[in-house]
Amino acid sequence: MKKQLTLLLIFGIALASSVANASHFRGGAANASVDANGLLTISQTSFWRKGTADSSYTYSSSAGNIYTNGTINTSDARFDVATTTGTLQLPGAGLYTYNYTSCCRVGGGINFAENDFDVEGAIYWDGSTANAPILFDFASVSNEVVAGTDYNQNLNAVGVGLTYDQALNTFINTQPPGFTVDPVTGAMHIPAASTSTYGQNTSNDGADYAFSGNIKAADGSFTQFDWVFDVVTSASNLAPNIVDMVIDGLVGDTLSGTLVGADPEGNTLNWFVQSLIGAGINMSNFTFDTLTQAFSFDTTGLNVGQYIANIGASDGALNGFGSITFNLTNAPTTSVPEPSTILLFGLATALLMRTRKAK
Repeated sequence: MKKQLTLLLIFGIALASSVANASHFRGGAANASVDANGLLTISQTSFWRKGTADSSYTYSSSAGNIYTNGTINTSDARFDVATTTGTLQLPGAGLYTYNYTSCCRVGGGINFAENDFDVEGAIYWDGSTANAPILFDFASVSNEVVAGTDYNQNLNAVGVGLTYDQALNTFINTQPPGFTVDPVTGAMHIPAASTSTYGQNTSNDGADYAFSGNIKAADGSFTQFDWVFDVVTSASNLAPNIVDMVIDGLVGDTLSGTLVGADPEGNTLNWFVQSLIGAGINMSNFTFDTLTQAFSFDTTGLNVGQYIANIGASDGALNGFGSITFNLTNAPTTSVPEPSTILLFGLATALLMRTRKAK
């Protein structure tokens, strides 16, 4: 039976920080991994009103403080993205839950209150083995909903046997009308019949409807996600559209292709690699040409499994994202009789024929 340990991580920000003093939070997720020696790493992605994100956060816990530092991405005109990481040495094996909470969500939301928020998760460590059960880059998820059209987006998490739910987070009153998350694939969907009825947040542009849920692993680990949809019309400046790709291949193959994407208004796009997800994929074995959108992935030495390259494009104001999913399997083996078996069979047959002739 797993030993249940609780590690409460309280999101602390100095009073001087503008983030904690007003309603600026738009969403976030905090992912966790642990190495073989029990060093816990928390990786946080959070979304904020323009000009209010912080690049360092302090978590407190019963095992000591966790000081996280990182960067702020201001390239999207709708929000800023803070990406920070911090570490903590775990005292022993167990299932550790973590949480941060503060005030407040942005105001004016249609299905959520301008009140406290929290982001939760859990990580299991067996006391001796490294564990990264859920690999997830929330910043690669597009939150733009075009009124009157279907919304389809995948959470693009990588892990073994992951499941998904759409549990409501703190002060999110209901999920957006028609919003569903596939419990097996993590695909998020809203039908056009629902998006055609969506309204607008007149107080905070692009923070119309909040949505949330959990990504869960079989060992009890989970990562909570919480963000807001930006409802726009076809007459708006729309984010770039990138077509997702799925490529199946064998371990050892070099997989290549060209990603397709365009800006709805015809603006020139600046392309970039947002993140690479999966143990072993990196900028040494994955290449992406930002001019032609051609890519190549050398899978030599990697394990069977799923790998994801999240690619972004900016029209100068808004960012759009697409993904390339690589599913790797081993080459099939063909059963061939052993040479010794064939030789023995041949000798036995020859001896039998000679015996019959001697009679």
